[in-house]
Amino acid sequence: MLTATLFSLFLLAGAQPLAQSLTVEPVKDCSELPNYNPKARIAGPWTINVDGCRNGTSSHCSIERFSTSADTTRQFGDEGFLNGLITITSQKENIKTQLRCNGNEGINQIEAHIPYGSGDLAWHPVGINHHPATGRLVWGREFEPVQFYRHSVQGARAEGIFLGSNGQTQWFIHSSGPDVSFVDYKPYWIPRLVIPDMVMNAQESKAFMRIDGS
Repeated sequence: MLTATLFSLFLLAGAQPLAQSLTVEPVKDCSELPNYNPKARIAGPWTINVDGCRNGTSSHCSIERFSTSADTTRQFGDEGFLNGLITITSQKENIKTQLRCNGNEGINQIEAHIPYGSGDLAWHPVGINHHPATGRLVWGREFEPVQFYRHSVQGARAEGIFLGSNGQTQWFIHSSGPDVSFVDYKPYWIPRLVIPDMVMNAQESKAFMRIDGS
């Protein structure tokens, strides 16, 4: 079991590229993911959990194992929810958002079950807003694809399957502050993928995002 070693390497890595002894291997097809249905060509659904969270140099992080949720953006003139972002719940019992891998149409698209249009839940593609100020996991906006990865430490396969993009699986996570979600009117946490030129803020934690049960 390589979990403790993996966490230690992550703590040292910070906002830099993953440590040389920690390598990532992309999962190339939905069929390699948990709960795959070959007839539907869909894997999942599952929640994605905060994993290996570190608050600065401390081993304690209050949101360890908390799960994905969602917030929506409604603008004046919109007739419903058109876009939003994937978030982390502020309490374990809060409403959770599931993700899945859809292998139809010849691609492996990561989708989230989010409120769209009038607010009814629907599966919608999600991806990374690759801007140095954000790196957020969004839907209904332009984005770069996300995919899942396996980790190896010093050549040995580590436990878990992790969400990332472009070979990066580290995330910074910060509180929404006074803002509450349109979905359940509760505070939430915002994950942002570590991308080039990104700087970690003082109030952020570092973590991986892992498929629940993987």
